[in-house]
Amino acid sequence: MLKVFLAGWLIVVSAYDLGQLRIPNWLVALGAAAAAFGLSTEALSFQPQGWWIAAGVAAAVAALLPAYIFNIMGAADVKLGVVLALWFSMSCLGAIWVIGSLLCGLHALALLALPHLRQRLLEAGMPGAAHLPGAMARKRQIPYGAYLAIGALATMAVAS
Repeated sequence: MLKVFLAGWLIVVSAYDLGQLRIPNWLVALGAAAAAFGLSTEALSFQPQGWWIAAGVAAAVAALLPAYIFNIMGAADVKLGVVLALWFSMSCLGAIWVIGSLLCGLHALALLALPHLRQRLLEAGMPGAAHLPGAMARKRQIPYGAYLAIGALATMAVAS
């Protein structure tokens, strides 16, 4: 039952971050509370306990906090990384981060390519090309939390 909650929560986190480019604190707190409940009742059977959880939390903080300090990512992404460490521990965090980072890289490439694509389509006289956003039409933010959540969903699917 807790895994169903986790999957739903990850979908909501991902949708919220993709749509709003932010993850509200109440949503992160809900995931943390559910993880704490699962850990206290030992309902999280897909992960090792104890030091692996502590190692996962430490790794999340060590990897993500500097990115927040240097304004590369938002605070919610760091908090989400810590909550994911509670859910998955060190055993799955690497896979989650790799998947999330690859998706972020694809997103970044799309952001870089879109203005050039728009210009080429305009030059070719393609209808509708003017409706594509230009180079500065949209904030160039990447929803890393959404991609971490998608990575966690993929990891859950493989682990089950």
